[in-house]
Amino acid sequence: MKKLIFLIALLPIMAMAQDFTNILSKIPIVDGTVVYSGIVKDSTLTKDEIYRRAIQWAVNLQKNVVASESEVKYQSKDDGTITISQKVFIPDYDNPKYLGCYSIHFINIYVKNGRYKYTIDGFLIKYQLREFPDIGETTLPISSFIDKSSNRLDVNERVLFYFDKKINSIIESLKTEINKKSDDNW
Repeated sequence: MKKLIFLIALLPIMAMAQDFTNILSKIPIVDGTVVYSGIVKDSTLTKDEIYRRAIQWAVNLQKNVVASESEVKYQSKDDGTITISQKVFIPDYDNPKYLGCYSIHFINIYVKNGRYKYTIDGFLIKYQLREFPDIGETTLPISSFIDKSSNRLDVNERVLFYFDKKINSIIESLKTEINKKSDDNW
């Protein structure tokens, strides 16, 4: 009976470990670079409506994503292009190696009638080592955390797991904002 209880208690830990070990297969890599991208179609929306909603999302981005710094770097309604630079905190409170971890990246949104494309790329990871807090922060490209020959892969997988979760939540917030149905049906 004690063994059964012990095994049941280990299930959540084993599930989390499984998430960490599979993370390398989930990170989208294009030509050796991490790039999250997608095309979303909605034939009911015009280019202007998608652009307006995307700008609104960009303006509200800092309020919606915890510990975030965002800035619209470029916007052109005629081209249907928006570029945002962003720094987001990657929450991993139990990480044995890092005090704090941030992703610094660019979000590009391209709009056309009935569809939009997003790309999130240019990833840098900024962190501070727990062992040497006086050294200050270090910034490395995300590829340093994906290198399988690294002797600290277990820690890197933790960072990548929470990084992937955070970037996917940003993507979902963009989709939710743009796909909101107008309540002008009075």
